Amino acid sequence: MAVDDRRHDRIDHLAVALSVPDLLCEVSKRVEPGAPIPSVQWLRLQFWPKTPSAKVALQYTGRLKLKYMVQKRQMCKYHEDAHYASALFHYQKEMAIKYRNYTTFVSLDDKHKVPLGEPGYPVASVERGKKVLVSVEKSFIVGDHDFTRSSLTPSVALVIDVPQSIDGSFYHGKVCVGIKDSVFEASSPYRHGTELSALLSRQSNNNPMMFIYTDGGPDHRVNYLSVQLTFICLFFIHDLDYLVAVHTPLYNSWKNPAERVMSELNLALQAVGMMREKLATAGLEKVLEGCNSMKNICVAAKNHPGFQDEFTDSVQPPILLLSSLFQRLKLKNEPFSLFPSSSSSEVESFLNTIKQIEPDIQPTKCTKASELATFPKLKDFFELCCLKRHYMFSIKKCGASDCCIYKKPRLPKEVFDTISHLPDPVKNGDIYKPFSDVYGTITTEEDRPSLQSCAEKGNSGIPFNPSGQFARNVGKFVECSECSKPRVLYSARKLQCRDQQRLDFVLSDTSFSCGTVLQDFITDDIGDDHILRHFFVRKNISCNSRIETPFYSCNCFGNVCIHCGTSEDLIETPGYYPHCESYKCDSTKVAVLKRKRKLIDI
Repeated sequence: MAVDDRRHDRIDHLAVALSVPDLLCEVSKRVEPGAPIPSVQWLRLQFWPKTPSAKVALQYTGRLKLKYMVQKRQMCKYHEDAHYASALFHYQKEMAIKYRNYTTFVSLDDKHKVPLGEPGYPVASVERGKKVLVSVEKSFIVGDHDFTRSSLTPSVALVIDVPQSIDGSFYHGKVCVGIKDSVFEASSPYRHGTELSALLSRQSNNNPMMFIYTDGGPDHRVNYLSVQLTFICLFFIHDLDYLVAVHTPLYNSWKNPAERVMSELNLALQAVGMMREKLATAGLEKVLEGCNSMKNICVAAKNHPGFQDEFTDSVQPPILLLSSLFQRLKLKNEPFSLFPSSSSSEVESFLNTIKQIEPDIQPTKCTKASELATFPKLKDFFELCCLKRHYMFSIKKCGASDCCIYKKPRLPKEVFDTISHLPDPVKNGDIYKPFSDVYGTITTEEDRPSLQSCAEKGNSGIPFNPSGQFARNVGKFVECSECSKPRVLYSARKLQCRDQQRLDFVLSDTSFSCGTVLQDFITDDIGDDHILRHFFVRKNISCNSRIETPFYSCNCFGNVCIHCGTSEDLIETPGYYPHCESYKCDSTKVAVLKRKRKLIDI
C-alpha cells in the first residue's frame, strides 16, 4: 500500500492483544510451567501512561512499550414507547422468575457488519477513532470502510441464567457467537430460528417454556409474519408449552442484554483489519471486481457456475481469524462458544415444521398477514393459541389432551393451569401497574403511546416546502422499519448520477423509522461532504400517519394504499387516493379525496 511505503516505522494490521487480561493470558502460555505470573494491575503499570502529563503517570514504569485506551460509548436517542417497552420487558423478566425452574431465557442480537477489504488491502473492522493496544514502535494502519464489497455478520445468543429475584442480574449466562457471510448467508428470521433451534438442542436441559428478547431489527420484529412463523416452528420442534418473544423499540437496543456482549466483541474487532482472499479462478475474480454491491454479487452467482463456492472459500480465512479471537473472550469468567451458520438445507428443514398445521404452505412466500386467509388451519391456530402485539408475540398450548396439532403439555397440570399470556402494560397514573396486579387479567395495548393518534402539525424539519417537485428531484423513498410504510425523500437539487451509488450505499446500511431526521445519522468525523446533508424526510410524521401526497404527485412510484402502504388488493376510485380492501369497511379509515387544483380564469 502507498501509505505503508511512505512510513519508516514498523506497521501492523493487527493489535497486540484484546485487553490487558488477554495479554497476560497469551504471554503466560509461552512461559515455562510454574513460572511466577504477575497480577493484571502490576502488568498495567508497566505500560506507558495514557496521559504523560497527569499525576497518575508517575506510577507507570514504561518498561513495556505499550499503551492502552478504551473506546468511547455511543449516545442513545429517545422513543415515545421507551417507558412502555421497559415496563413490558420488566413484566417478561418477572414472569421468567415466576417460572424459572421451567424456563429458558435467550437474548438475541446481530452485531453491525464487519467489512472485508479486497485482496492485499485490509480494512478496519470497526469505525475509525477507536483506540486499541499497540506497540509504541508500530503504527496500526488499515483501509477505510468505503472500499468493501463483502462483510461478515456476527450473531450473538445469550442464554441467560434467570435470577431468583427481580433484583438479580440478567447479564449472567452463556454467550454463543456465530459468524456468517453477509452475502450468501444473509441474516433472516428463518436462519436465526434454525441456528437457535440447533443451539437449544445442544443444551442439557430442554425446558418447556421459552422467553426471547431481541432488538427491533427486521430479523427479530415480532409483528412480522415471517418472525411469527419462525417462533411457531421453534414451538413445535422443541415441544414447548409456552413461548413469548419481546423486542425493543427503535433507538433502545441498548436495553437488550445481548447488546452488552457487543462491547466485549469490540475488544476483538477493533484489534484487526481483514481482507478476503482472491478467487481461485481469475475470470471469476474479474467478474467480482465489476460488482459494487451485494445484490450484484448474488446476480453474478446465478450467472456464473462455481462463483458462489469460490466466493465462500475466499471469506473463510477471516471467519477463522474472528473465530479464534472471539474464543479468547469471556463474560463473567465464562468463555464464549461458537456455533456454525445454518445451511440452506437446514433452514428448509426447519421451516417444514410449520407444515404440521398447513401441509401446502410455503413459509418463505407467506410474508403478509392478509395471506393467512388462504390457510384456515393456520389462521385458527393464530386465533386460538397466539397473542399478537406490537412489541410482543406469545404462543400457548390449549391444554386439551385430544388436541390434533401438538402433544399434551409437559408442565405439571397445577403449573400449566396458572400460565397466562404475558400481559400488556397498564397505566396507573403516570406509571405502569406492577406485574402481580395485571398477570392473569385481560389487557389491551390502549396505553401504548405510539398507538394513540398524534397531530401532524408543526415543523417538518425541511428548509423548503416538501412538495412533489422536490420529491421528483430524488425519485426515491425510504421504508420505515416499524410500519413498512414508504416515506418520501426530498432534495432542493436534482440527484446526480455520481451520488446515486453513494446514497444507495448509505441507505442500505441505515435503519429508518417514521419521524427520524436523516442528518442524525451523520457522524462528526465525516465532515460537511456527507451525502445525507442534501436529502430530507419529514420529521412531523409517525407510523400512524398516512402516505404523503407528494408520493403520488411526483409520478415516480407506483400506487399504494394511502393508509398502510401496501400495493396489493388496491381499490382505485377516480378522484380518490388508492386504498386496500382491508380498509374498505373500516369507518375510521375511509377513502381519501384528492385535492383539486385551483384553476384561474384568464
